[in-house]
Amino acid sequence: MRWTFGSRRPTSAVAAPKGAGAGCLIPFGLIFLGMGLLFTFFLVRQILAEAETYRWPATPCEIVACEVFVDGQRDSPFRLDVTYRYEVAGQTHESNRLGLQEKWSDSYEKLALKRRAFLSDPDAVCYVNPASATEAVLQREHPAAALFVLIPLIFVVVGATIVWAGVASFRKQKQRALSAQPSATPTAAGPPSRRSSAIFGVVFTVIGLGASLPFLLGPVRKMAESRHWVETPCTIVWSRVISHDSDDGTTYSVDIFYEYQFAGQTHRSNRYRFLTGSSSGYAGKKAVVDRHPAGSTQVCHVNPDLPEQAVLVSGFTPGALFAGIPIAFLLIGLAALFSSVKPAPASPLAAGLLSASGSGGSTSGEPLVLCPAGSRKLKAGGCLLGAVFWNGIVSLFVADTIEGWQNGGGDWFQTLFMIPFVLVGLGLVFGFFYQLLALANPRPTVVLPAGAPRAGETVEVLWELTGRTSRVTRLSISLWGIETATYRQGTSTATSREVFYDATLAEAVDEMDIRQGKATLTLPADLMHSLKLPNNQIHYQIRIHGEIPLWPDIADHFDVTLLPLRSNPV
Repeated sequence: MRWTFGSRRPTSAVAAPKGAGAGCLIPFGLIFLGMGLLFTFFLVRQILAEAETYRWPATPCEIVACEVFVDGQRDSPFRLDVTYRYEVAGQTHESNRLGLQEKWSDSYEKLALKRRAFLSDPDAVCYVNPASATEAVLQREHPAAALFVLIPLIFVVVGATIVWAGVASFRKQKQRALSAQPSATPTAAGPPSRRSSAIFGVVFTVIGLGASLPFLLGPVRKMAESRHWVETPCTIVWSRVISHDSDDGTTYSVDIFYEYQFAGQTHRSNRYRFLTGSSSGYAGKKAVVDRHPAGSTQVCHVNPDLPEQAVLVSGFTPGALFAGIPIAFLLIGLAALFSSVKPAPASPLAAGLLSASGSGGSTSGEPLVLCPAGSRKLKAGGCLLGAVFWNGIVSLFVADTIEGWQNGGGDWFQTLFMIPFVLVGLGLVFGFFYQLLALANPRPTVVLPAGAPRAGETVEVLWELTGRTSRVTRLSISLWGIETATYRQGTSTATSREVFYDATLAEAVDEMDIRQGKATLTLPADLMHSLKLPNNQIHYQIRIHGEIPLWPDIADHFDVTLLPLRSNPV
């Protein structure tokens, strides 16, 4: 083993993203906060009105008529029209009010199943306003609908957070103006917060469960069941492409309404496939519509147990892969929860080698066990999260492109445009698997027997690798001094990062030396100590790099505080 010191490794300045000042944050946050409060007000008012119907007494009623009304000129063309009679205080009343709010739907199947439930219920009840017997509803909003208030509350929380950040920024600027004293207090490096990992895991697990269960219990389950549905001739009532305009552009969806006979009864449906939604690419949707012209006879697949359920495209489609997106959130959350409760393995070095260390350091202090500054699990989780988000969005356009080619309406420009986005997505997937393999690498432990080092004195470093260290062919340990400076360039903020000190502590190729060792280094007396100012920072890292053939290398770093030069006694 050998050591050297003093090699300089400059790096170029890197421009940081433009930052918004506190003066912009507060108005922007107030806009979010105001929008959220406004939507929350209207939504809460509606929820309270719906909640009032739960005080209305249930009254037996007779369903007189129930049909699904169709208005092909609307984007949501279906409405359930129902007429029922009920008796209050000896007087018979008739109503056609389904609920407090008149609702139109874009799903004929949903209303047809509701119609079936009403007509087959011999004990139907309605809910009558005790203050006015002529006012009644046949159904009440489910209490779970009140959870939709969480959507505008997100805007409230985001707006309040932005306003708080703006106020905090003002306070911080004021403190900087009053005082900007350097800080050279040693900070003991500790393991990543298990509480943060637990919170992160709970949030992602809940999101994953909440999003994956509807996918698995809804479209994906029906895809599997529809393979055994009965093929039935159907007549196309209308076939069209619907455009959806938004601030992000125009998207398109297929709208096919058809009629079929099953078990001697006439049924209708507008389900083309199980996964609904709109996307870009008009040509692919137009090709589907052209293959299903109005008045033509096609083949649909009917659920024999519920003839109201039918679909034109049965079985699994490429859209089923979208179910993997929420499942990935679930896996990330479970992994974070696992990492938060799994105890870190004890290092023999930290437990037993401290007493066997020599007196190579001239600095007195308690032994300091360093922990890696970056968690391998968090790196893998971050790569997975980035891959899921990126590929989840890109897959929508890729599926649309593939569908266009399958339907005979392929777009060469869209295909070529998507290639770089697909390559980036593949790179993110590769990065995730790379970090996943890196999880199996040996884990280093670094101990400073004499505590935090001090400029001008000799520092002793002990290390140990746990795991399959036989795979490591070369190990290098170095001490880096890094200067970070933040400054303004016009209206933007730039940050420069420079490695001003790079000293090699040890290099080992023998397995025993790689597994465990000790190195000493005399630090220059003029070496700048650790410093943290509002716009400038000096910090040090012990960096460990282990070469593993045909496998991701070990690349861990440990933050360490360098104390200033000891004052000579007078």
